Amino acid sequence: GFQLFLSFTTGDEETVTHLLGEALRNRVSNTLTLPEFDAREAQDFLCDLVTLHSPEGSPSHCFAPDGIGAIVKHLQTVGTQLIPRELIIVADRVLRKADIEIEDGKLETIGADYVLSTLGNALEKGSA
Repeated sequence: GFQLFLSFTTGDEETVTHLLGEALRNRVSNTLTLPEFDAREAQDFLCDLVTLHSPEGSPSHCFAPDGIGAIVKHLQTVGTQLIPRELIIVADRVLRKADIEIEDGKLETIGADYVLSTLGNALEKGSA
């Protein structure tokens, strides 16, 4: 038979039922709920993701040692959940801005200072 795998960034059953509709929700046979990452897991997730897609197989291809940690700290500071979707969205914002500067030779690697300036210095201000 037909199988469908869906992923939601909500753990609220009512929200899932609302999104799926009652007819489809009644056919759900298994539900898996994953906890939010802690800071170390979030940093490891981003490092692994960047490594996987890096031509050199290393996050140091584009990130300085403190760069990925600064992304995680930013999300914690602004109160955003450390879930894959949020980590990827923010890392993508930083990488897209840095890509042009790296290509132009204006930036070697993405460090904490660059992350802070890209994300609006939220760590220094204590807000988004």
